[in-house]
Amino acid sequence: MFRILLLLVALFVATTVQSQNQDSLINMMSDPHASFFDVMHTVDSVIDDSTVVLDSAFLKRVDRYKAFYSNRVGPDGTIYSFASVLTSQLSTLCLANPVVTEPWEAMGPFTVTGSGYGRGIGRLTSVAVDKANNMVYAGSESGGLWKRNLGSPNWINVTESEKFPALGIQDIALNPNDPNEIYIATAIGGYDEFSYGLGVLRSRDGGQSWSTLNIGPNNYTYKTEALAVKFAEFDSSIVLAGVGSRLYKKNAGTNSWTEIFKIEDYISDSQASRSLIRDIEIISDQGSTKVYLSTACVTHCPSGYVFRGDLSGNWTDITPSPPIDKWDRGAISILNSNPTEIFFLGGDYPYGAQVYRSTDRGNTWVLVKEDTGISSNGLGADKFRCEINISPTNPDRVYIAGYRLNTIELQPNGTWSYSKFSYWYSNYHVDVRGVYIIANGSHDEVWIVHDGGICRTDDALNVYYDLSNGMNCSEFYDVAICESQNNTLAAGAIDNGTIMVSGDTEHRRGGGDGSPALFLKSDPNELFYSLNGVIKSYNIKSGSSGTTNIPKDGTRFGLNLPLVQHPVFPDKIIAGRKRLYVWDYPTNTNTAESNLSSFNNNWIKAIAMSYQNENKIYVAVDDYDGKHVLYKKDPSTSTWINISNDFRINGNSIFNKWKSKVTDLIVDQSDDNRLFASMSGVDGLKLGGSSTPVKVVMSNDGGNNWTDFSDGLPNVPVNRLFELGSFPSGYLFAATDVGVFVRNLNPSASDFATWECLSNGLPPCIVMNFDYSPCSQELAIATYGRGMWKMDISYFVNEESYNVSGNEIWNTDRSMSGDIIIE
Repeated sequence: MFRILLLLVALFVATTVQSQNQDSLINMMSDPHASFFDVMHTVDSVIDDSTVVLDSAFLKRVDRYKAFYSNRVGPDGTIYSFASVLTSQLSTLCLANPVVTEPWEAMGPFTVTGSGYGRGIGRLTSVAVDKANNMVYAGSESGGLWKRNLGSPNWINVTESEKFPALGIQDIALNPNDPNEIYIATAIGGYDEFSYGLGVLRSRDGGQSWSTLNIGPNNYTYKTEALAVKFAEFDSSIVLAGVGSRLYKKNAGTNSWTEIFKIEDYISDSQASRSLIRDIEIISDQGSTKVYLSTACVTHCPSGYVFRGDLSGNWTDITPSPPIDKWDRGAISILNSNPTEIFFLGGDYPYGAQVYRSTDRGNTWVLVKEDTGISSNGLGADKFRCEINISPTNPDRVYIAGYRLNTIELQPNGTWSYSKFSYWYSNYHVDVRGVYIIANGSHDEVWIVHDGGICRTDDALNVYYDLSNGMNCSEFYDVAICESQNNTLAAGAIDNGTIMVSGDTEHRRGGGDGSPALFLKSDPNELFYSLNGVIKSYNIKSGSSGTTNIPKDGTRFGLNLPLVQHPVFPDKIIAGRKRLYVWDYPTNTNTAESNLSSFNNNWIKAIAMSYQNENKIYVAVDDYDGKHVLYKKDPSTSTWINISNDFRINGNSIFNKWKSKVTDLIVDQSDDNRLFASMSGVDGLKLGGSSTPVKVVMSNDGGNNWTDFSDGLPNVPVNRLFELGSFPSGYLFAATDVGVFVRNLNPSASDFATWECLSNGLPPCIVMNFDYSPCSQELAIATYGRGMWKMDISYFVNEESYNVSGNEIWNTDRSMSGDIIIE
């Protein structure tokens, strides 16, 4: 008995320490004033501590936070704002190029295949249905608002004309008397925190055009979150919107709005301003208008609160007393037909979820359903998966959305039954984000959006109709294009694994988070991809699969870490973790080209290898102290040399002045002393009075001195670079947060002498990475929220013939579009 007691105490202490560590770190990541550099310093030190136990969901949250935001920090480590580019210049920044008329071609994924985690076209967050006009609207996590007439198989993105890259739609409100009037609440959500929003937008023509409303801050900044917007069903002149911690009321007959609630006025907590209004209900009750709202947060700030008030700004806190210490989010549901009955769902990861019912307008509550943890068999409600809806046809039935869709129903004996859909895994992706219910005769028509798309069912929950096909809203980190099969691409997606598209066929490898992907040069049928940080292989011809022995270097998943083809040996792959690894395909053997101390135990960000000398390698690492760090491997001694200490641009030493991060490195194909590097963030180093920060630099001496190469680029992060050909007869391509840009490497060239945008047919989007097929002369891109695309770039290919006049030894692949003439 004594041993059992000691074991229970030890488990309790370990769980408590784990919870405290994770809560503290999540709190740092969600703090809008925290420096990204300070956050990652602290997070990595805790993760590297072998005595601290952290769960896999937390580690995934950390990696998503790092993978997305590491390129989007300012000089002081604050996550940057798009305000500087979302001005009138953005509408003309990436117009169709007059020289290159070839359009980008969308490659999807467009269809839903597979099951469970691997089933889906992308993360959807909100849904609204205009039944009278047979129209459905679906909001995506970062790919804008989609619209479909149910008599047509086609989805149309109705927000891309506004040129807002990575627009997340958290809520949709249709005017009950005029469904052409639409409000959308905007913010990107993920495993870290809601962020990047334009506030609330309105359309009066069914989504053809939009206006940004003057409701709180709306300059697309980090932490400008609008999560809720609502029409009153009984009076469409009443519109309420939640932006951050404040609730706004539209003034009737005008375009102005008035603040009627601020959570800081009702909660005495220093972190109250970080709470977010998440749900709004507007009810006609005994001749007056009553408003109910609930709040959300991540951790260590007031969340899961419920308030009752009116349009004049009089409010009462009616939050149930939780059986646990906090909630991530609270959701509410009330019917106008019965304004005294309220249901509340409080969810928190990983502690559990509770459903409460009140029959007296929230004055008293009764607990009717409780979970003690997150599991696939329970409610699974937390910050991002927390919806509750009373059935419009049966008020004793309540739909609960979390990990999946569930119901509770009042029985004649006064108890509540709980039902879960047993076959959800084969019908829709886990993580239900939004629910919309319509009375269809005596039955409910239930629409749900989830982390893989959108589907419809009825109140029996036994037949699901997937309606996702045709959208293009996957969030990708990386992309690979196959040289052995036309129209074949693969990319690593958030929460949807690695997706391969081959013509009209789509195939998924695993679920969870995918990231790096490449097709092997020596065997283009062999796809290598990442599944939660483990590098796996799949042969697209034979269907065989395997796992490499490339280490993870810790517990992190390693999203967006570099995985590149060796430029000299087509059988070798180079992987960047905390060490640099060279993996040999025929033997499945792995060699570490560095040790943990080589880069001061930091994670590798980019790798560049010489085309002439296999032992000459450059790497960029994340050191989180606000400075870029570059290393070069000395071919003669095989030692790593820090080449950042005297980093000079245009002759000026700027190592201690510049806090932009190196996002990518490439070595010129003809001269391994010529390097190009791209930079993160906005408002970085400006040289010689220039108004544009440095975004791309070039070195001709192996990284000792650099020249600014940014002329023509917008003030946004440059995520990746790609060189077609070599200096001075080639072109350099840049993947940025507002599209693809290209520049001629010939200093005397007249075309593309400065950076120009290539956007023909490409929607406004964040472009994360490139890959190129010399066989088809196509450039493939991975976007964050708008899927995969490809473009014929033969315009930029130098088609001069190559003369061979004597013996030549080629140690690497060479791409040639012209004739090889042997004299």
